[in-house]
Amino acid sequence: MTDIKTIQKKNARSQSRAKTIVLTSFSILVGLVGILNISFFLNLHSSSVESIVSKDTKDVIQLQNDAGTSTSSALISKKLHNDERNNVVEEIDDTVPSLQTIQNRTIMLAHIGKAAGSTLLRSFYQSQWQPGNKLQRTPILLPICHMHACTNKTLFKATSLLFVIRNPVDRMISAYKFSHPDNCITYDKVRKMNISNDIWGCHMPVYAKQWYHQCAPTLEQFANSPFDASTSSLYCRQSIRGMFSGGNERYRKQSTHAYFNYAHYRNMTIQRLESQLDTEKVKKKEIFVLRTEYLWQDASSLDILLNGTGKYNTTTNKNITHGSEYYHKHTSTLSNLGYERICCMLIDEIDVFEDILYKGENLSLKDKINTIRDVERQCGISRYASRQEWAKECYDKLVLVDDAMT
Repeated sequence: MTDIKTIQKKNARSQSRAKTIVLTSFSILVGLVGILNISFFLNLHSSSVESIVSKDTKDVIQLQNDAGTSTSSALISKKLHNDERNNVVEEIDDTVPSLQTIQNRTIMLAHIGKAAGSTLLRSFYQSQWQPGNKLQRTPILLPICHMHACTNKTLFKATSLLFVIRNPVDRMISAYKFSHPDNCITYDKVRKMNISNDIWGCHMPVYAKQWYHQCAPTLEQFANSPFDASTSSLYCRQSIRGMFSGGNERYRKQSTHAYFNYAHYRNMTIQRLESQLDTEKVKKKEIFVLRTEYLWQDASSLDILLNGTGKYNTTTNKNITHGSEYYHKHTSTLSNLGYERICCMLIDEIDVFEDILYKGENLSLKDKINTIRDVERQCGISRYASRQEWAKECYDKLVLVDDAMT
């Protein structure tokens, strides 16, 4: 009996040890699995963060390379469209590469209408030259490229092209005011008398003046009529959009500055040169860009790049306004919606403006990106996932109005 009981006790102890071993092993296994899961999660998270940081870093590097090689500005705009990428923009180098050394540098000025070209030209008058300013002493070849005056002889002779550009929407608004016949005569508060302004609205044909009173008497109607079939005629909607498109001979008399748009000046200069760059007679030109919104700052920076002092007498170089400070109120007031609708009708112009901007060798990449960002913010483009999505919605709205009239 003793032997049997002893054997049973031994078996019970063995089974108990076996259960303990199994439970312990299971606990260890569960612990290992937990550790592995935590490790995997940490590695995955680390990998994701590293991937995001790496992607942003690569984008910054790529953007800087794109600027250096003058690749498509649309690529840069697409990468940096969303406001979430502002931190990436802040990391972009804001330095400007040094300019090449050119003996006997000469400049052809692309005097784009309503972008402060006249104001800049005033600074090149000899009586206003500043000591040590190189840009003012660099010969500006005549005739300058303004409207129809854009000769091959001047273009090919110049070593450099200088563009003065302005937010395309603000430029169009200014062109509208400059051409509106109601702004021809204004009241001069200083001299206390009516004066005739030197604007196109004073010289345009009678039928063009009548067009303003019929189709675009106010700036608000000018912006909104193409989007509202109930308040505008088919003729007015089509003619307003014809003005915005630029280069349309039928509506040239309504606004010469709208007719001669950014596409015109790019076609007459940059594209004309690029089509002949392979010939021995045509060499690549350097391209300078000054932004109207930062005119004297950009001009000063460019002068320093040319080894000048960067000094301008901005008190003497007053803006040439053509009396715009006295324009009629109804040609000056515009709602936010009206502004955004003008943007919609200038989709192509904004693209060309961006293209010229990114070709400027005197501006930093950061300045270029911020300039485009300003346009996108004012136009409401930044509310969309992409420029393409915004453009499609603009197009769809105009098509809906067309369909409503058919």
